[in-house]
Amino acid sequence: MPEDNQDDDLEQMIDNNLRLVFQQELERDLPDRFVELLRQLKEQDPPQ
Repeated sequence: MPEDNQDDDLEQMIDNNLRLVFQQELERDLPDRFVELLRQLKEQDPPQ
């Protein structure tokens, strides 16, 4: 059925685009402010 095939193609295209966008976000550096906050939190943690 051609319509099912088109739906599958569209779904695959959406999946690929979402993966691309999320991968790009994962590769971005954290802003300096967040890095500093994480450092401060880590310093507050007691040693294990």
